[in-house]
Amino acid sequence: MQLLYYILLVNEAFYKLLHRVFGITTFLLLIHRFVCCLLYI
Repeated sequence: MQLLYYILLVNEAFYKLLHRVFGITTFLLLIHRFVCCLLYI
């Protein structure tokens, strides 16, 4: 039972980390696109 709880805890932490990394990547891509648009004008 303790092992199952530990696995769930690690799984949740992993998904939170993945979500954060995905959010940062999306944010950086948006900034990159914005900068490219400014340079092309």
